[in-house]
Amino acid sequence: MGERPASTDSKQQLARSVPCLARASLRISRTCGLDRPAATLRFVSGTRQTALERLGLATVRDVLLHVPRRYLDFSHSVPIGQTDMGQDVTVVGTVDAVRTKRPRPKMVIVEVDVHDDSGVLTATFFRKPWLSDQIHVGDTIALSGKVSFYRGFRQLKAPFHEILSSEGESGSYARVLPVHPLSEGVTAAWMRRIVSAALADAGDVVDPVPADLVASHDLMTQARALREVHYPSSMNAAHDARRRLAYDELLSLQLALLCRRR
Repeated sequence: MGERPASTDSKQQLARSVPCLARASLRISRTCGLDRPAATLRFVSGTRQTALERLGLATVRDVLLHVPRRYLDFSHSVPIGQTDMGQDVTVVGTVDAVRTKRPRPKMVIVEVDVHDDSGVLTATFFRKPWLSDQIHVGDTIALSGKVSFYRGFRQLKAPFHEILSSEGESGSYARVLPVHPLSEGVTAAWMRRIVSAALADAGDVVDPVPADLVASHDLMTQARALREVHYPSSMNAAHDARRRLAYDELLSLQLALLCRRR
């Protein structure tokens, strides 16, 4: 006797399952690629590869787990004119002037005057002479640091800075900008490009934690946590992403201790 032909319902169910199997296969392949050398990522070669090695980032997994040490929250940036003495702030403004001073041998100070619609301030950088070549009049720049007053003017000493757009460009930037730990040879902007490449190549990982456990603890999926920890949609999302990654780390530790005890 010949085989019975498959029913129409069975054929439709199989057709629907094929795209799901293809997506699952891609996710498994990307997950298996987490242990590839970081040097296989786009933008990683030469001095950048050496810089990543100094940071202990040998694999794609290491890059994805290289979480930012802080964030610049532009959704809560403060107008310059409303900043107070001793306040930690993030401000966004336009560069008016860039000056280099050498008060004594081997001491270089770069001063950058910045304004917005509410006021002006001076950002003071120490022992970073190359900034005078990177920051130009007309640039839109973000600054984050503690406000002080010097000779009646607002000042940020050694602030974190990010050039958002050059003179004549239209500025567009994320609401929350990550600040990753860095090493000589890789800038903050290049680190974000490298992390973006890692997320594009291997960010859609298979979650090792069962879905019911993720749901019962009100956790993000691992894939979403990796995206949100580097490029959060909000500061709350960044917090939740860190919580998920911390859970993974503690769970792995507990499982390792349990295996050793057994």
